Amino acid sequence: MIKKDEMFKIYMKTDLNEEFKVVDIKKNVRGRQYFITKALMAPLWPTGKPVPDAKLKDLKSMLHLIPQDSHDFYVKLTGNEDTEDDIDGFSGQPDFELETDLD
Repeated sequence: MIKKDEMFKIYMKTDLNEEFKVVDIKKNVRGRQYFITKALMAPLWPTGKPVPDAKLKDLKSMLHLIPQDSHDFYVKLTGNEDTEDDIDGFSGQPDFELETDLD
């Protein structure tokens, strides 16, 4: 659980009957703390990232299952037949091993 007023703490528990454990993720630095805000980050894909045509077709076929206030996002998506689906969101080799054995 994350509390809005404590943005650098994560509250978690592994059992419903135990108390929350607090994980402090605040970076300890000397001097002034520098917070990265959304306003300082440049969008990675300012005009949107095209998705594979097959995925776009699937998403639009499920539009009736998506809440109405989110429809605009899905309607504005663009497709491209040359775009390949990638696992980690960036083209290139994944930085982890894929598990193919489901035993």
